[in-house]
Amino acid sequence: MPPTHPVIQAIQDAMPPEGTETYNLYEKDVKTLEEVKEYLRTWFIRQPGGYSREWDGAHYTLVVGFRRGYCSHQVFVDTDTGSYIFTCDEEKEIPPFVTGEFSSFEAVIDDIAVYFAKVLEEAKFDGLLIVDDIHFNEHTQRFFDDIKQTKYDITSSEIIDIVLDPTDLNAIDLSSVNSVCRWSSNFRFFDLSAGEEHYILLAHVARSVRRPTIIDIGPSRLSAAALSLATEKTVRSFDLISSLPSDPSVPTAIHIPNVRLEIGPNYMRDLPDHLRTSDLVLLDIDHLGKSERDIFKVLEEAKFDRLLIVDDIPLNEHMQRFWDDIKQTKYDISSSGHWHR
Repeated sequence: MPPTHPVIQAIQDAMPPEGTETYNLYEKDVKTLEEVKEYLRTWFIRQPGGYSREWDGAHYTLVVGFRRGYCSHQVFVDTDTGSYIFTCDEEKEIPPFVTGEFSSFEAVIDDIAVYFAKVLEEAKFDGLLIVDDIHFNEHTQRFFDDIKQTKYDITSSEIIDIVLDPTDLNAIDLSSVNSVCRWSSNFRFFDLSAGEEHYILLAHVARSVRRPTIIDIGPSRLSAAALSLATEKTVRSFDLISSLPSDPSVPTAIHIPNVRLEIGPNYMRDLPDHLRTSDLVLLDIDHLGKSERDIFKVLEEAKFDRLLIVDDIPLNEHMQRFWDDIKQTKYDISSSGHWHR
């Protein structure tokens, strides 16, 4: 068997052993030139087979490369001249985008790293970027989370478009759940029109969202009843203590098939799991501001980016201050909800 050409041998000697874990670009926090070089050192793996190709009349032999899915990158070396090309996807004959004279594998790394660093620094692309598989694993999720520019998660191809037309709102009939609301002293408000009370608004928004879970945080089981009119969704109603009648025979919202009542301090721990399948959270608790802020922090840490309805924002200075401090996009829709203004 003839000896391996010195150029190829030098590259092979620089390679990590077969089976060494390799990485994709998005799995590394690559920022500086040195980080790019370190990434490249672990990126290339041995590529068996000695695949060859012609380029500009020269004969190049594949010595190392990396393949993921339909995309592959390779270093080809012309053993006659000692020059190399670094290219992408030989099957589609994409021209090499880094070339140079081979002296060592470190020199190849330097050349390619400089190219990547230049692309990262100079592109200044300000158009529309679609990032695939952002929820594929923790690395892709972190990459998406770290993007500081304006961004939208369109994984589900959903656009929540809710029109608050007074005529349509007041055409909504809540009477099908009246029987489970009569126990409450607030039942006298339940069927008031939109703009006087918010129950019709809740039913409308619940029917408009698409994800299968609606989260109701607070003691008002009347809200859960209104939300339950989105019968194809599950309403998870959370509170620290029960405000239901002590007599279990009294009809309440927990008798509605798509309502799940969860009472106790653990709901804050369980909330992030339910947020993953929810488009809508209703926050209607003690209206003192602190609890609202605590729950809002949970939503932020869970990166919940769908709809949050905050009840009673102009009720008192605590709620108004909480509302004013929210930096995310928000709309005061009191005119379709409560009568406070």
